[in-house]
Amino acid sequence: MKGDITIDKMSGLVYRDGKVLGRKNWEVECEIDLRLVKNTIVKAASQEEAEEKAREMWERRYASQNPFVEVTACWSDD
Repeated sequence: MKGDITIDKMSGLVYRDGKVLGRKNWEVECEIDLRLVKNTIVKAASQEEAEEKAREMWERRYASQNPFVEVTACWSDD
């Protein structure tokens, strides 16, 4: 009869009779925040329109990464 199987909780190693049998599977959830700062020039009649155009453009561009686009500054030299 074989010995009992033990799992080292720190390393995930599985032992039987002092011999390593393999590793235990771990499910790991990670939250990753993609932080990019981009400046772009858009043609618009007002600041609100410019912010909306820029936000929509970046949301479309990074749609596969489910971005949160926040306008942090908006200005015009004119």
